[in-house]
Amino acid sequence: MSALVEVGGLHFRYGSGRPAPGADWTLADISLSLQQGATLGIVGESGSGKSTLIRLMCGLLAPSSGTLAFDGRPVADWLRDDRRAFLARNQIVFQNPRRSLDPRMTVARAMAEPVRALDRREPARAELIDSLSRVGLPAEFLDHHPHQLSGGQLQRVAIARALSVRPAVLYADEPTSALDVSVQAQVLNLLMDLRESLGLALVMVTHNLAVVARLTETVVVLNRGRIVEAGPTDRVLGAPRNPYTAALVGAALDVSLSRSGGISAGGSTQ
Repeated sequence: MSALVEVGGLHFRYGSGRPAPGADWTLADISLSLQQGATLGIVGESGSGKSTLIRLMCGLLAPSSGTLAFDGRPVADWLRDDRRAFLARNQIVFQNPRRSLDPRMTVARAMAEPVRALDRREPARAELIDSLSRVGLPAEFLDHHPHQLSGGQLQRVAIARALSVRPAVLYADEPTSALDVSVQAQVLNLLMDLRESLGLALVMVTHNLAVVARLTETVVVLNRGRIVEAGPTDRVLGAPRNPYTAALVGAALDVSLSRSGGISAGGSTQ
């Protein structure tokens, strides 16, 4: 089966042209693939290029060189010929939901925006209610503004908004790092449930290896813009072959022991 997303020999730097002598690419020689319905974790320290990589994959940035394809077509062709269809099928949920939602908009208006922009239609209120219900929020939240909701509730709204245009791939960029520990598990459980029920491909960017172990089937480890290890999540985290990966796993073990409650199941809609 052909990959839904295919990245080959990708290089990227902010600005134009090649890096100056002695300088580094932001991302260098990145190759990976993602199948329909699969889960991929992208891990590494801050500044390793994780967020830049998914912005390239979902069309928010253009690579300096290399290949990047979605559903068998170069992403550049999608963006030139059918930009709205590509963006609808590749949606992203950002780290801080308070920054990703306009404080002047009601939840209803915020959720309707991608449908108007990408599907070119006005969603019915019943459709918005159904979208909220899917992420465990009541209908009355449609008339609320962001300041009236908790961080966990806002992230659920952001997820519902991303799903409103029926994406094939959902990119989650540190989706729980701005949330209280008690709420993180609820959002992670929600993402797991939605991926299974909707058949989404899920790309999870995080520095939390416990999240990667729980949610993803394969993982890519980035260090200074390069992939240093990749493969099945249980193998990479259970028996790392690269010293950098081994150091990440060792550091994460200490954190997970002290925060073991951070990824347990939770049932409220905070």
